[in-house]
Amino acid sequence: MHGAQSLSATLELISDNDTTHFSTIGSSTFLRSSDGRLLFKFVADKYHWRTHFWRWLGRDVLSKRLVGRYDARHESKSARILASLGQATVKSHGYGCSLNPLNVLSSVYVLEFITAATSGRHHFHRLAEPARQAFIAEMMEQAVALARHGYLHRDFHLDNLLIDPQGAIIWIDTHLRKLPANAHKRARLLAASISPTKLDGEVYAAQALDILAADFPEVTQYRKA
Repeated sequence: MHGAQSLSATLELISDNDTTHFSTIGSSTFLRSSDGRLLFKFVADKYHWRTHFWRWLGRDVLSKRLVGRYDARHESKSARILASLGQATVKSHGYGCSLNPLNVLSSVYVLEFITAATSGRHHFHRLAEPARQAFIAEMMEQAVALARHGYLHRDFHLDNLLIDPQGAIIWIDTHLRKLPANAHKRARLLAASISPTKLDGEVYAAQALDILAADFPEVTQYRKA
C-alpha cells in the first residue's frame, strides 16, 4: 500500500446498498469500512490464469503488478493532476496492489466516503433547461483546462461526477489519458470523448463540442455529421 499511513492496521469491510449500487453501475467491486468513513474500490484481473494464461501473465501480472501499471495507482496519479489544476476530487487514503498473483482483486484504491453529494446525472436531471446548459459549460470549462494541460478524461460522462451541497463538481473515477502533441490526433481524441449517451443527449454533446472547438479548432473536423 502507498500513502495509507492514516489507515488502521485492521479494518472491517462491509457491503451495503450504496456499495452494491456502485458495483452495479461501475466496473469495480466496492466495499465500505464498517465505520462508514472509507470506500474501498477493488479492480479485478481482466483474465483468469486457467483460461487465458499468457494474457493473464502479460497484462495482469507483469504489466500491472510488476511494472506498476495497475488501476489504483493510475487513478491516484490522475487525481493529483486534477487537484494541481484546482479541480476537486475525492480525498484519497491510499492505494496498492496484491502481491499474490492468484488474488483476482489485483488493486485497491481507498477513498473518503462522501455522504452529502449527488451523482452528476441525477443532479443534471433535476435542473431546468437553462441551468443544464450552464452545468455543461462549467463541466467543459474544467475539461478544457485539463486538455490545455495535456490530458483528457478516459471515460467522460455524467456518472463520473459528484455534486456537493454547494453545487460544485467533484471528479470521481479519475482515469486520465495523455493527449498527443499533434493537433489533429489530439482533436480526434477530444471529439471522440464526447458522446450524446454519456452527456444525456445530442444537444448537450453539441454544446460540449462547441466549447472544445473554441480552444481546439481542429475538433470541428472530427464531429459526426
